[in-house]
Amino acid sequence: MRFCSLVFLIALASDCAFAQAAPYVVVSAGKGWRVNGTLAQRGKALADSDKVSATGESAGQLIIDCKRAWVVYSCRDNCQGPPCLNKTNAAPKDILSEDLGPFAQFTEKFLRREPRETAVLGVRAGGNPTDAVLQLEPKGVHWGPALGRVLEGRYCFRLTPLPTGAARNFAMEWDRSVEPEGIAAVPNLTPGVYSMQKGTPQSGGACELDPESTPAWVAIAAAQKFLAINAEWKLRSSDISQVERSSAGPAAAALLRHAVLASFDESAAK
Repeated sequence: MRFCSLVFLIALASDCAFAQAAPYVVVSAGKGWRVNGTLAQRGKALADSDKVSATGESAGQLIIDCKRAWVVYSCRDNCQGPPCLNKTNAAPKDILSEDLGPFAQFTEKFLRREPRETAVLGVRAGGNPTDAVLQLEPKGVHWGPALGRVLEGRYCFRLTPLPTGAARNFAMEWDRSVEPEGIAAVPNLTPGVYSMQKGTPQSGGACELDPESTPAWVAIAAAQKFLAINAEWKLRSSDISQVERSSAGPAAAALLRHAVLASFDESAAK
């Protein structure tokens, strides 16, 4: 039996720059998904007349910005349907829809910052950093919230401003029993949103990145902004945890976390 799972991420209306040029836009193109027979790609503009399709459980997820919401498609057999549904474009009987919560107000900032397809976070020896909001104060950044899954030890990290900017490395000794907040200074670091990837320190200040590690996103906030931003982050994270436990899964949850963090960019500054 053909079976598709179509998950709606219902949200506030979005004025995304991509969406202004076309009715809908591919946010993330999972393995095996096609648009009118051609492999789907991020940024692809879609219209009501287009057809998205996939075959089999090996297909990944296709996430589309439908203006009013993000829509997540997953497939367990042979699936084909329109990119977005509305009152005149009803779901076929083999598609199941589920409402999951408001996030599309973050779409514009997210699409301007996401540098590549989001990978599903995996288990890695030593652990990966996690998406987080971090406090910046005169003595340094409180890195601890991003290091909850990282084992104690000496590491280097590469910080890259999003959407673009010069990357920089810093090294630190992570020992939660000594310094649970993981405070370490990075000279001349400014508030903003960064990707953060773990590696091994090398001579001369170089950082050999773990090729199998997954970069995290961190919003580094000035001290006077941190409490308000972190409270909003905790609220949104609770909603996203429900998404992750649903049929939408880890890939959709990672995209949503990044969208929320991207929205903090301007407010994180002094």
